[in-house]
Amino acid sequence: MKQRLAPWLFLSCSLVVATWLILAHHSRQPFKAFTLTANTFTNFIPLVEDWSFSQLPITAIDPAEPNIMSLSGKCEREPDRMATIRLVHGYNMPMCMKIKGYTVTPIRDTILPVNPQRNEPLRIQYWRVTSSTGETSFWLTSMIRADTFAGTETDICSMAFPRIDIPDDPNWVPQGLGANLRHPVAALRRWFRSRWNGARTDLLTFLRLRQPAWASDEQLSYVTLGKPVSAEDMESFLEHLQNLHTAVLLKLQEWGKARNR
Repeated sequence: MKQRLAPWLFLSCSLVVATWLILAHHSRQPFKAFTLTANTFTNFIPLVEDWSFSQLPITAIDPAEPNIMSLSGKCEREPDRMATIRLVHGYNMPMCMKIKGYTVTPIRDTILPVNPQRNEPLRIQYWRVTSSTGETSFWLTSMIRADTFAGTETDICSMAFPRIDIPDDPNWVPQGLGANLRHPVAALRRWFRSRWNGARTDLLTFLRLRQPAWASDEQLSYVTLGKPVSAEDMESFLEHLQNLHTAVLLKLQEWGKARNR
């Protein structure tokens, strides 16, 4: 009986592995091109009181490039006050910066009625972002709809980012097969957790049957960042940054309406 079952068991396992390999190979197809690209926003220069803006070049004009707009702003009344506006296909900004070696600290989280006439609340999350050299900037992030640029209440931390495969410990460094064999159970657990976290706890992604999430085509990450002139200027600075954040968004919504007519 066992002799009869063995070849069938072997054949069944081979078919399962072959099917998985074929599906995994198919899932490695290139990422679907985004609807909005940097070319979409080449003519967008917002006219905001007391501010002048210029477009910053996007490094890559690629249908799968998530960065689609970058503006450099300068306050005309206070030349030392500058800001940058970025528009990116929806992604997890805090996780992205942490992977790049930055320290990201949440400051506050608020929801504002930016457009009360249309009952469109906008969630704004405030972050202190510090580089490894100690340089600090402050980021305001919101998730907006890609079709109308309307505000949403989505938490930016709920977005995917990106094709990652790192363990929980950011200081962990692979030490080769020999070190792993000395502690096989701990090494296997760490490998499994890094792969599971890298797959955003999605089983099909973990099994390589689905492309890892990169960024959203339905929602955009809208980011305003700058540096305070002085420590005493902090609250005033954040208020100015918030006002600029909402003012440029309203201009973006107006521009989007005119573009879709």
